[in-house]
Amino acid sequence: YYMFRMAEQAPKFILGFEPYVHHYYTFKALNSFAGLDNLDIDLLGIEHLPLFPTCFDVIFCLGILYHRPSPIDSLRDLLTALKPGGCLLLESQAIPGEESVALFPEKTYAKVPGTWFVPTAACMHNWLQRAGFSNIKCFCSHPMSSLEQRKTDWMVFESYQDFIDKQNPEFTIEGYPAPWRVFFRAEKK
Repeated sequence: YYMFRMAEQAPKFILGFEPYVHHYYTFKALNSFAGLDNLDIDLLGIEHLPLFPTCFDVIFCLGILYHRPSPIDSLRDLLTALKPGGCLLLESQAIPGEESVALFPEKTYAKVPGTWFVPTAACMHNWLQRAGFSNIKCFCSHPMSSLEQRKTDWMVFESYQDFIDKQNPEFTIEGYPAPWRVFFRAEKK
């Protein structure tokens, strides 16, 4: 979706990293109809970014970082792949709060296994800074809601409302603070 939206800006080339085969082939099928020669995708993940040192002008990292067991290493990999002056646009789940802390869920977070660290926005800022990024700005932060993630005729399985405590929507089903979304822009010097 985002690659097709980026194509509207007429970049020279957009390369998507997608480690899941079914998403990879979904994109291939859609682009066979769209016919956009400046878009391509490869069966790679964020851990493959060091294979592309100083390669990218802009990297979008959306909904990935909280699934990584070492977020600082992942941020360093993102930095390595950027050209000097390059820009990272990062979206992540977060928890509310002003302190620089991250939640480390015991098993799941909002019923999602494979969630390692869920930081506050202040913690994410510090991670980006310590990974070597500069000009770091959190340009949007808001609580997640069932308006953005919900059941539809096309999506009939569990969604946001099933992950949140029914008695107190400030908490997940596990008793952790309910998720927020944070969006950052950061640069490589």
